[in-house]
Formats: sequence, C-alpha cells, structure tokens
Amino acid sequence: MVLAQLAVFGAISVLVVYYAVFGLLGVSFTDPPFHVKVELANAGGIFEGSEVAYRGVQVGKVDSVDLHTDGVTIDLAVDHGTKIPATAIAHVYDLSAVGEQYVDLEPKGSTADHLHDGSRIPRSRTTTPLETATVLYDLERFIDSIDPHDLQVIGREGALALQGTGAQLKSILADTTAIVNQLSSGEDALIRLLRNSSLLLHGAAAHAGAFDRFTGSLKALTGTLAAKTPTIDAFIRSGEATTRLMNSVITENGSAVTTLLGNLATLSGIQSARIPGLRALLLAVPEFGRLAPSVVHGGTLLGIADINQDQALCNTGIPLSDPISGTRTAIRAVSCGPGLVRGAANAPRPGGGAAPSSRSATRLGPSAQPAGDGTQVGTYDPQTGLVSTSEGALVRLGSTGGQDRLLGDNSWQAIVLAAAMS
Repeated sequence: MVLAQLAVFGAISVLVVYYAVFGLLGVSFTDPPFHVKVELANAGGIFEGSEVAYRGVQVGKVDSVDLHTDGVTIDLAVDHGTKIPATAIAHVYDLSAVGEQYVDLEPKGSTADHLHDGSRIPRSRTTTPLETATVLYDLERFIDSIDPHDLQVIGREGALALQGTGAQLKSILADTTAIVNQLSSGEDALIRLLRNSSLLLHGAAAHAGAFDRFTGSLKALTGTLAAKTPTIDAFIRSGEATTRLMNSVITENGSAVTTLLGNLATLSGIQSARIPGLRALLLAVPEFGRLAPSVVHGGTLLGIADINQDQALCNTGIPLSDPISGTRTAIRAVSCGPGLVRGAANAPRPGGGAAPSSRSATRLGPSAQPAGDGTQVGTYDPQTGLVSTSEGALVRLGSTGGQDRLLGDNSWQAIVLAAAMS
C-alpha cells in the first residue's frame, strides 16, 4: 500500500513539474522558438527577458542584448508557429512611466514573406523611446524660456477676459452636457441612420449607370434649351401681345362663345341620345357596301326615291328661337293623327320606336283613304310585293308603272329598294 501511494504521489509530482516547466515557463523541446535580430540606435531601456508583442499579444521575449560602439543589437526569441510579416517595424515602448520596456512588432504593408529563424530587422525599421534625461532636459529648457512677467500678463488678461462670465460659462457647460446626453440617448437612432446611409450609398453605387444616363440626358436638354434660347425669348416677348389679343377676343365675343358652348352641349346631348342609331348605321354601312354592286350596272346606279313635298308637316305651331340667342325652344308634345307622317312627332327615337303620343305609326289596311292633295297612302306586302292604293287597286312595284319604262329588265330590283325605303 505504501509503495502504491508513493508511486501515485511521484506521478502527480512529475505532472506538476511538467506543467510548471512547459506550460507556465513556456519551455519546449519539440517546438523551440526562432530567433530574430533587431538593430537599434540605442537600447532605450530594453533588457533581457523583456516581452515581445505582436498586435498586442505576447509572442516571445528578448533573449539577449548586445552593446556595440555604433548601436545595440537585441535577439528576439519568437514562439514557434508565429507568423509575422517580414516587413514589420520593431518599436521599443514603455509599459509605464517608471520603465518596464518591451518590444512591439507592428506590421507594415502586405507581403507573403514572414520572419523566420535568422531574420534581421534593420535600424531603419526600429524606434526607441526618448531617454528620461532628455525629456527632463527639454522640459527644463522650456520652463526657463518662459518669462514670469509674461505669465503675470497672461494671467491678468485672462482674468479680465473671463471676469463676469461665470454664469455664461456655467450655461455653456450645462448645454454641452445636455448635448452629450442627447447624443448618447440617440445613439441607436444614429447607428440606424448610418446603416441606412450605407444602404443608400450602396444603392446609389449600384445605379451609377442610371445617374450617368440621367446627367447625359440633362446635358442634352440644357444644350437644346441653350440652342433654342432666341426662339424662347421671341416667344416670351410676343406672349404679352398674344395674351392681350386673346383677352380682347374673349371679351368681345363672350356671349357668342357662351352660346356656342351651349349649342355644343346640346349637340353632344343629341349625339349621346342617338348612339344606338349611330351604332346601327355603322353596322349597315358595311352591308350597304356589300349590296352596292348589285344596284350598279354599266356605271349606272339604280335607285328609287319617292319624295312627297306636298304633304303637310306636323309641327307644334310655335316658331323656333334664334340658334345664337342662347334660348332653347320648349319641348311640346304634338298629336297630328295618322294622316300626317312628316314632322318631329314621328321621328325615330333612340330606342327604335316612335313617340308615345303619335298614332301615325299604325299600319294602314287595304281600305285606306286619301290623305289629301292627291297623295296616295297605302300598304306594302313584303311577301307578295304588292302595294294597295286608297282606291283598292293592287300594284306590283317593278312590273307596272314608270319603273318598267325606266329600269327595263332590272325593274324587279325596285322591290328591294321600295322595301328598304317604305
């Protein structure tokens, strides 16, 4: 049991010693540090065992310091595997005001080469701190160069300059404190503003081509305006006279313009009401174009028109107003009976029907009576092509009457025209 305890205690001691030697002291037999020579103009207080840092991290120590008549050479033992650019600068810094110097390696530029065992940093890439004696000597010289009388003048003039400004200085300090506090409270908003500005700048950079095109177009526009400057000047100079002329025209013809606009409104209303008829006309025009060759023979257009100007006109009996007076004629309902088919009472309506008050659209039978002035009023049968007169006679259009003498062999086409015009 005692031997086992001694064996365990010995193993623990070996582990502790190993950790102390290799872990804390940094001693390594397998990965030894590599050595770099640094040439200095003076020691700057550096000593053996000083730390060697790279980017603020300890990477080794000063192994030796060799003094020469023309300078100092120190040997740096850098940890194995540390990659330091070959163009690095060696600075000797003070950890505090009382000493404790160390060597700080600062990278300079970018290079693929790194310091290795046997590398050398020349004196041109090294710096050392000022000696304490030099600092004290320069400080003493600066103090000796100051005239006490000048200090008294400066103090007196400063007191006079700041005399009575205590409240203002206090207000300035308070406002400065408030500004700093406000900036501190808006730190998050400022950070978001900077981020959004970054996004905006990136977006602007992405659309640099669009900005170039915009500036090019703007340059072309300004060039065009510059070339057209005489025309623009002439237009501006004539603008006053033109405005006066238009003003006089409008002033002198105000009532006529008002009447014209009223008539245009009336015309627009009529056109709007007659849209169904206009649509039917547009549909009939192509059909007429298709049937037109059938009524044209040998360069002659065959057609029949039966216009009776002797029949009386159905009107309201009220004279129409002057078209340019601006006064509209009142709309009145009329009822002239079935005998008078001419007039507004029987005009086709937008829906295709006749006026409700008109009875002239009633179909006449075979016993129709003369309408007056020798006018024959009858009916047409589209099935047989016969027309019955007021005397009861039946007439076939195209075979009896003047159509046969006028149209000859083509007189049968009068039936189609008569049916379309009835």
